Amino acid sequence: MGLRSKLKSNTLKITAGNTFFVLAFLLAISALSLAGELDKVTIINSSLTPHNLVFLIPRELGLYKKYGVEVDIVQVTGGLSMRTLVAGYAPLAFTGSTLAITTAQAGLDVVILLGITNRINYDIWARPDIKNPGAFRGKKFAIATFGGPSHTAAILMLKHFKLDDRRDGIAFLTIGSEPARVQALMSGTVDATVSDPSVAAVLKDKGFSYLGNFADLGIPVTGNTLVSTKRYVRENVNIVEAIVKATVDGIAYILNPANRSHVTSVLAKPLRLSDERANTGYDNVTRLLERKPYPNMEAIKRTFETMATWNPKASQLKPEEIVDVSILTKLDEAGFIDRVQR
Repeated sequence: MGLRSKLKSNTLKITAGNTFFVLAFLLAISALSLAGELDKVTIINSSLTPHNLVFLIPRELGLYKKYGVEVDIVQVTGGLSMRTLVAGYAPLAFTGSTLAITTAQAGLDVVILLGITNRINYDIWARPDIKNPGAFRGKKFAIATFGGPSHTAAILMLKHFKLDDRRDGIAFLTIGSEPARVQALMSGTVDATVSDPSVAAVLKDKGFSYLGNFADLGIPVTGNTLVSTKRYVRENVNIVEAIVKATVDGIAYILNPANRSHVTSVLAKPLRLSDERANTGYDNVTRLLERKPYPNMEAIKRTFETMATWNPKASQLKPEEIVDVSILTKLDEAGFIDRVQR
């Protein structure tokens, strides 16, 4: 006999004097039933790198369910991730800030909620005979897509080294993913590229020239972000707050050195990393993760300025128009971020 049938049968035997008890019991059962129903939400992930820890760890630890949501992570790469977001097929995404900014510049509804990393972890690699960035003049540089994260980052990198792609004859070739760019460099198709250290590690073994890391050089680029649409946040603030809580809680766990072994084991399997590369990935992630993931508005402003060189519409927007930290600020001011120490 089902629970409803049992309740109905037993209720028939209850006297008027027990009415309060019955009502209280039924309300308790109803509350338990509602508590067991989790809001379901799909989140896009736009790249496969060690920074995937920001959702791998919350999923591993059951943090999404802890805060009342059931999450499905879907891999959608590059600009397609933002098209999927604004079309409403998935309401949230872990992606690079430049993709969100490009989408906003096209007049589409997108908002940055978290600045998970406010520095980008790109290594700069070149052919073995190129020993310094000045030798990039007249060379071919591999990027993923024109106007995308790697292109914007490359422009900012060139500016850092007092170079200009047009003035100095530096040609950008759209090659695609980081592994594809690394392969293009190894095959001689291009002369240089930028890539996550976990992907570019093979270049060191092959004798290619390492010319620095963005984070070490202080090149201002907001890297990984959590983004959504303004409409979704407005209509589903409780779900978004739950995702923010799980992300912040997960970051606290990742940053605790005592959890290193567990974190690296979680990282290694989906990315198929050796123990050595998983540990390297862990080191690269933890040095960039923000304990309180507020987006760096100055870095976003500089990204806007860089994009304006090829997209005049970029100058019409202000960073404040596509950043909403109200949920994070609320949690911070309530002491939530300080309490989730791991």
